[in-house]
Amino acid sequence: MPYTFESLVGKSTAELDSIFLSGTAPKLEEVLRQEFQGWNVSKLSRLIRQQKFKKGFFGERDGGPEVSSSRAQLWGYNVTVKQDGLQARWQPLPCAEHPKRHLFFGVKQSVNVDGARYSNTLVIDYQLWNQQLFPKLALRLVDYLVCPNRNDPELVLGVSYWQWGVVAIRLSHFVLRRDTTPSTYRRRSGFLSHRPLRTVKAFAEAFLPANRRALLSTRPGAEEALSVTADDITWRIDRQLSQIRSKRTRSLTLLLYFIELWPICRTGRRFSRLSVDDRRRFLKQRFEGTTSRPLRDLARIRALFAGAYYGDARVWKSIRFQPITERSRYDSNAWEPQSQPPVNIRSDPGSIVETDVCVIGSGAAGSVVAGLLATKGRSVVMLEEGPYLAANDFDDDDEARTVARCYKEGGLQTTVDADLSIIQGQCVGGSTVINNKICFEIRDDVLDEWQRLGANLDRSVLRESFRRVRTTIEENALPDFRDKRVDDSNIKFLGKNAQLLLAGLKKRELTARHHGMFRKNKKDCLGCGYCNFGCRFGRQMTMLETYIPMLTGESAYIVDRCHADVLEKMGTRVSHVVCTRRDGSTMKVRAKSFVLACGAIGSSVLLMNSGVRVRHRGRDLVGSRFSFNVASLMFGKFGESIRGFDAMQMGSYTEAVEDESITSPYIIESYFSPPSSFAAGMPGGAKRHFARMLDYTHLSSAGVLIGDGSECKSEEDWIVARRARSSQMEQNREA
Repeated sequence: MPYTFESLVGKSTAELDSIFLSGTAPKLEEVLRQEFQGWNVSKLSRLIRQQKFKKGFFGERDGGPEVSSSRAQLWGYNVTVKQDGLQARWQPLPCAEHPKRHLFFGVKQSVNVDGARYSNTLVIDYQLWNQQLFPKLALRLVDYLVCPNRNDPELVLGVSYWQWGVVAIRLSHFVLRRDTTPSTYRRRSGFLSHRPLRTVKAFAEAFLPANRRALLSTRPGAEEALSVTADDITWRIDRQLSQIRSKRTRSLTLLLYFIELWPICRTGRRFSRLSVDDRRRFLKQRFEGTTSRPLRDLARIRALFAGAYYGDARVWKSIRFQPITERSRYDSNAWEPQSQPPVNIRSDPGSIVETDVCVIGSGAAGSVVAGLLATKGRSVVMLEEGPYLAANDFDDDDEARTVARCYKEGGLQTTVDADLSIIQGQCVGGSTVINNKICFEIRDDVLDEWQRLGANLDRSVLRESFRRVRTTIEENALPDFRDKRVDDSNIKFLGKNAQLLLAGLKKRELTARHHGMFRKNKKDCLGCGYCNFGCRFGRQMTMLETYIPMLTGESAYIVDRCHADVLEKMGTRVSHVVCTRRDGSTMKVRAKSFVLACGAIGSSVLLMNSGVRVRHRGRDLVGSRFSFNVASLMFGKFGESIRGFDAMQMGSYTEAVEDESITSPYIIESYFSPPSSFAAGMPGGAKRHFARMLDYTHLSSAGVLIGDGSECKSEEDWIVARRARSSQMEQNREA
């Protein structure tokens, strides 16, 4: 006799074990877009009254996360159901029209799962859905499914385990029967689940000022801007987070939970249950002008909402921003993208690769080494964690999309105390693809400091090396608008923002130690203002245009989307590096020599993960003594139109005004960004921020840059740093 749902629910654990082992795996197409009524059989679930539930299954085209599509064959979810006995109907909570879907998971056939406890089963793995809040704890759940009646997918028997490495604890058997109504679920969100989405929407409603219509009433494009709703902001944030592969996104989710629950202490109601006006008052009281550390760090989430709102093209006309193709300087013929040299990317080099030299990291350092070695006839494999993106991949004005693809951690990388954001590139070419190509001559006092730390370099050889690199990347000085011999038509791409900084020095009769126009490795720059988001016109002389094309043929190539996990040794020498590809597969690279060039953070973490320790005077040096340049933005409003967006992002600088009261070194650099990034850095509460952004074309912007000499260290891919010292804050104030 075939088994029924009721008969299986009444079986003992031993009987269910025997039935399970004789069952067969359901086919993927038999569960796709289906919902199943479920019943937990264990005594514990009966004790805590959590026996009834539902499970549903959907595919990638129905909204499964593309970032993990290679790791699962189907996706699924659980539904909370009213606990009213076996005979009552399965009634979703809070209601049938809006069921609570949670605990999403990925589904694979057991043949595709390494270390599966049972063969010929479907495997449900909650960690495959990599957008959960606590993946390392509660979500180490794995379910195995079989059909107890052969060739009958209407009834499914499952067993659930909690797994951590080789440790596995069986939790419960459960029984599933197909619901009479198929699943109509199509997941719209790419990252956030139901509760965080509700909080984001509530925050977005409070972010938009109450007098938005009045502020926009005299603006062009007012109706378009007013058509941008809190829902639009919510889905833009969700889309951006879904494109980022980073554990930092989970900390953002935790912040959203914190914001949602915080008002309960004062009002007895969750954040999303407050009225919009009450939410605005709550945010104003708690976040604006606070000096409290937790509140100040929490307030940074506002930048997400500002970036999402001003990243919507419907808003641009109201702040008088023009996309590239609508500017008066734009000429479709003159602004034709330059052809780029070919890049030798090897998408599938195999699981074991052998080469003379393995270079880890494809930025400014790694590419120079790899390219020059390749020209000398050495076989070279260069590994890069990020993707390869050509100029035609930067074909739109979507700043968020570029940041998610090209920046380390999708731009979310911070120190462990969240006091400082750390910006790094993560694509083939590294930060050279998304920085402003500024070139400074290294100073003697810097070399003196290096020597004090033990780096005794031959300075004449070093400077000759720099000279050769500058020649290859075609470094040149920007034209100086102050030179009367320079034709105005040749400096339009510099824009007024760059001129204002130097004009201010002259007007106030200040003398700077060094000042002027930058030297850059650009060629025929058009001044589109998107340097930090990849040059779609191919006018930047990045590693993609200079050294990386030197890797040619079968023996010199790049492997992108490849993360170096650990260096393994044979004796006292490194023999190979173990890597993980984006699809989850493992690759080993054996080489005679290895070059670590994955940045100060990445190289240190790789060494520490590989067990490399260097002790000096009782102190571990690997990953220590980390320092960087700390940048702070400042803004100024002018009566005249600046249109800083219609020019090169960074053009001029001044280094430390010569004044007896100012003793600390600093640099002020002209800087301007497209709307989304500009708004994310603009201070002010909702109403004040909105009013300031309406003056977008009349604003000037610059960055204050100071050297951070604090004793920081790298640890598990985070930077552990002390708070900014009072002397550093004083440097900012002086500048």
